[in-house]
Amino acid sequence: MSSRRVHHLGLGLISVALAAGLGCGGAEPETPQTSLSLGGIESGANEEDTGEEDPTSSGTSGTTGPLLDLGGEGNTATTGDNGQGGGCQKVDLLFVIDNSGSMQDEQASLIASFGGFVDGIQAALGSAESYHIGVVTTDAYDDNAPGCQSLGHLVTQTGGEGSSGQDCLPFSSGKRYLDDSEPDLNAKFSCIAQVGISGSGDEVQAQAGYTAITKSLSQPGACNDGFIREDALLVVVIITDEDDAPDCIPLLGCLGGSGGDPPDWFAQFSQAKGGIQENIVMLALVGQSANNSCGADHCTRLIALTNWFFNGTSGDICAPSYEGFFNDAISVIDDACDNFTPPE
Repeated sequence: MSSRRVHHLGLGLISVALAAGLGCGGAEPETPQTSLSLGGIESGANEEDTGEEDPTSSGTSGTTGPLLDLGGEGNTATTGDNGQGGGCQKVDLLFVIDNSGSMQDEQASLIASFGGFVDGIQAALGSAESYHIGVVTTDAYDDNAPGCQSLGHLVTQTGGEGSSGQDCLPFSSGKRYLDDSEPDLNAKFSCIAQVGISGSGDEVQAQAGYTAITKSLSQPGACNDGFIREDALLVVVIITDEDDAPDCIPLLGCLGGSGGDPPDWFAQFSQAKGGIQENIVMLALVGQSANNSCGADHCTRLIALTNWFFNGTSGDICAPSYEGFFNDAISVIDDACDNFTPPE
């Protein structure tokens, strides 16, 4: 168990252990291997050990292991410049930011790299004319605006140690997300992204992300009203120094983690985009090894999640700057935009 999380386990432990197959931070990740239909989505399944290389073994900034093979029989997704994709015209950017006690420096690095990242995306994606940008935290954010403090609700107000401590509204979008019409986009992003370090150490990174993009939260009057658009390329950026896995003590139980495994999370994200997983870019700034410079977990399960996506990559959260990772990610986003498949 990570020493970063042990102090969170005391009174909050549940009495019933989760399924034995759920490992903790250093658990062996699921490797996409054979074709499986998950709610109408073609994906991989970890049915047996085939002896293939661990998809997280590359473990370097801006790189991934083997991508999911989408060329098999029964896969109906169409990609490539000669396919259905004609270039995306809209992009929805969702940042899932860990707000636990060890994340102050990482939030600062993200904010410092944000401007160059968005400028690079806009320069590369000539066809895209509209951008939505939102932030959620890895737990229910009590310091958010009243009525929107549950998991997956977009952040518009921050509080607690290390936060911007501000009500960041109004936004020029007139909603709870930023868009490309914002006069000072960097300042507004800095306000919402500096979520502080008073959050729970029992993070649910994947669940926070796929909850934020559910249709119910994007309905008129809901906390994420209008944020996610069916005809937009979705870019998810997870920033965390701990893996998405429960902390478990024998005979006492487990706490934290999104529930399920990376293939289940992949299905949740894909279903939110009509089963067209190529219309999603999954990025993760996480711990890339067990022995790293900043004490982060080796986030094998979150790295495995990125490897389930055709457009997925992970980078090193311990890097002194995130500019290199985001520069590399721009080419992934550009390719995804070129191959975007409009929903029917």
